[in-house]
Amino acid sequence: MSTGDHLISKLLILTLTLVFFTACNEQDFFKKDVPEPVDIIESPIIDPPPPADEQRIDVFIQNKAEVPKVDILWVVDNSGSMQEEQGDLARNFDIFINEFVERDVDFKMAVITTDATSDHDGQMVSDHASLLTAAAAAADVNKFIDDFKDIIHVGINGSTTEVGLTTTKRFMERYNASFLRQNAYLMVVIISDEQEQSAQTVTSLVSNIASYKPSDELLKIYSIVDTDMDVCPGYCGTRYMNASAITGGTSSDIKNDFYGVLEGIGQRIITLLTSFELAEDPIADSIKIYINGAPSTEGWSYDPTSNSVHFSVESAPPEGAEIKVDYLVPGGP
Repeated sequence: MSTGDHLISKLLILTLTLVFFTACNEQDFFKKDVPEPVDIIESPIIDPPPPADEQRIDVFIQNKAEVPKVDILWVVDNSGSMQEEQGDLARNFDIFINEFVERDVDFKMAVITTDATSDHDGQMVSDHASLLTAAAAAADVNKFIDDFKDIIHVGINGSTTEVGLTTTKRFMERYNASFLRQNAYLMVVIISDEQEQSAQTVTSLVSNIASYKPSDELLKIYSIVDTDMDVCPGYCGTRYMNASAITGGTSSDIKNDFYGVLEGIGQRIITLLTSFELAEDPIADSIKIYINGAPSTEGWSYDPTSNSVHFSVESAPPEGAEIKVDYLVPGGP
């Protein structure tokens, strides 16, 4: 081999060596270290604690001068089958009115019939606007009771199409300015042994009657009707009963003893007059009552419909008493 060939061979070997190392270096250069996979542990989501219930204390003073006024409308069925019931109502009226007189409740009364024909149609029976009032009872309670007994005998020659809710609505239209007092309770007591037959729905009639008061809570309808569904399916006083249910009143069976029925209605009305509306909606079982600082555990109840604490007649706080209502209000939704 000549010297030139020998030199070329050396250069070729050197070149190949450089190419080999260069390739290795490029591989090392582009090689990346891949980290080992790591398990990701998520932290649990912890809801914040709900807002705590908040304590409220409402304080009232039992002031007889501030007892709400009561307007009472008697709606009496004057059809041919009602003579006995009108007599029972008259004979037992004393038990209804005694509590009103004894507690000096500011009341007034009116009497209409269930007859919507032109001779009646929501008109007061006779001219008795000044006879059936608290002032008349205070002046001469015996005369007051006798006057009521005379007026409540409305006769039995009225229409056999009894529409007591319609005649009540018509009474509102006729006498809202002269009889109704804006912030007085309106108590409608209906006595009938037949179904209510108005063309309008009960809901619409009750809504119309309630529209004459600033608050629906000021209207209560009490029904003394035939409630025995087994005896009179389809024609019992169900429409009157529905009106009572809508307004938070009660329904009683006309065949029951009128003494107990009227006593019960009278006491329910008096109970409404010894109620105290709370400022906020409470947790019902948290309510505590204190009268002049002493805890009271009996004789009262909570009514969620009116958001009020009601005292029974026997347990009503005396005049001037401080009534403290301690309760909890839910802290959040």
